[in-house]
Order: sequence, then C-alpha cells, then structure tokens
Amino acid sequence: SFRSITGRGDVTELFDLQLGTTVTNFVSPAVVVATRFTPNGKTVLASEGDGTLDWWSVTAKQMALRRTVQVGHFSRAMALSPDGSTVALGGVSRISLVDYGTGTIVKQLFGHAHEITGLAFSPDGGTLASCSMDGTIKLWNLRTMQEVCTIPFDLKPAPGKELGVQGVGFTPDGNSIWAFSRSGALKYWR
Repeated sequence: SFRSITGRGDVTELFDLQLGTTVTNFVSPAVVVATRFTPNGKTVLASEGDGTLDWWSVTAKQMALRRTVQVGHFSRAMALSPDGSTVALGGVSRISLVDYGTGTIVKQLFGHAHEITGLAFSPDGGTLASCSMDGTIKLWNLRTMQEVCTIPFDLKPAPGKELGVQGVGFTPDGNSIWAFSRSGALKYWR
C-alpha cells in the first residue's frame, strides 16, 4: 500500500495479512505509482514517477532494493507475463516491454492517443490487452509485436462522468476480456 507520512514523503508498506501487521515500510527515491508482486511472492516491482522500475526483494522481515532500471516514462499500468519473463509498463501513448531478467527494454508499442491506464497478458502470454484514457482498448499480438484490433469503449461519456477506460483483464480461459471505464461501466467481449 502507499501512504504519505509528514516529513518522510510517500511510503510504501508491506503488510502481513494473516497477522494484520506492517512487515516493513520503505521510502523510494521517487513517488511510487504502481506495484506488482511476482508470482512467487519474493519480488515486488515498483514503477516510480521519475520513470524508473525497481525490483525489491521481499523477506519475512524486510525489503531490499535489488535493481533499478530507467524506463523513461512513469507508469500507473503494469503487468507481468504469465511466465514471469516480461514486464509491461504503460506510459503516455506507449507500452514498454521490459525483460524481467535483464531489465532491458525489449520493445515499445505505440498506438493509444493518451495515458495507458491498464494492461493485462492473456493466460498463454501471446496477447497483451491495453486500455487508455483515450476511451479505447487495444489487443497486441506479442509474437509479431503488432496491434491486432482496437475496441472503442465509451465515445460519449455519461453526464458528469469522465471519458477513459480504467482497467482491462482476460478471463482465465483467455477467450474473453472485460474492461471498466471511469464513467462506471463494465463491459465484456468474447
């Protein structure tokens, strides 16, 4: 979780949910805008407002910074491929695909007109779904690194609501996607 502490700035905390206690808290060099656990629970990836991606090792009592990579853009949207080999980070109109093992940017995908707010890998890892404040969802073939299709979500926002898609995900079988908008709509495609 994230919170601000007077005099210390923004703090990221690691909680033990079974005990209901804080295991540790740490202050990153920049504001943390997104975090993800790796599947084994031993690493936390943190995207920071200064355009860096951090790898934090997690133990029962502490977190230790293992690696920092300059990605070049901040990202609230982050996803880890099912095999754990690729981290996807969404920026303003671009997605950076980062090799988990080396921290190298493997590829950048361009297509959205505004900030990317959500990312999800298909269960087989062959497709990436992205959504954006531009009101669209895009599907990307990761074998060819090409956009497959664009799905318009909400072209006309509801009165008093903001335009933009907030989150996207695949169903466990990989044959459908869901997404929700800032205007409060939840949609599903097969």
